[in-house]
Amino acid sequence: MTNWRFPSNDYGENKGINDTGVAMFRGTPLKSLAREICQNSLDAGEVFPVKIEFDLFEVESDKLPERDVLEDVFDRGLDFWKSVKAVGTKEHFENAKIKINSKMCPVLRISDFNTCGLTGSRGEINTNWTNLTKSSGSSDKKGTAGGSFGIGKFAPFACSDFSTVFYSTLDKENKEAYQGVSRLVTFRREEDNQNTQGIGYFGNVRNTPVYEQLLLDPEFQRARNELGTDIFGVGYK
Repeated sequence: MTNWRFPSNDYGENKGINDTGVAMFRGTPLKSLAREICQNSLDAGEVFPVKIEFDLFEVESDKLPERDVLEDVFDRGLDFWKSVKAVGTKEHFENAKIKINSKMCPVLRISDFNTCGLTGSRGEINTNWTNLTKSSGSSDKKGTAGGSFGIGKFAPFACSDFSTVFYSTLDKENKEAYQGVSRLVTFRREEDNQNTQGIGYFGNVRNTPVYEQLLLDPEFQRARNELGTDIFGVGYK
């Protein structure tokens, strides 16, 4: 069953709103986004020129994958941090709640073409897919590669009021996949009263991807021969 899952921190470290790489890009979010996205697409180029498309559109908020779960997480984040002077956290989630309760939600789609796509979606470790969605400090690009799936992967989250991004791909092995990643804060889960790690994943069991493409933009769908990656940033500023 596809849904949002926020893993427990097993009584470990609690994550606040400024305790991720996302905060590094909040000062210049759009400039950082363009730089990091374009470089990663160029590094994945198979046929040149590489084409990168930015499209800002709106979708009905209730069409977002498990929108109600995200809203509940926003409430729980506010509640968890209410006893500390977390002004930034309060402002972030109050703004997110306003936007997610609006009829329409802005989404930025960033698509690249003539690339190999985001390979390795069936792997568990050290693939392009897992390095982007589930790893930190794991980039090992060398040679002429000018970007990485290291700290730069946080740039799209800095432009999202939900701190939530969906990745979708059709790769050079003709494999399809999509997954949502939400980089938020530690909160207490309702079902077992456990504190979370502050990051959640939308996908299948064990936080694996959904093995199809995400069709969130009503006016966009890749043709079968259009390899590449689509990044959907929801709740964009």
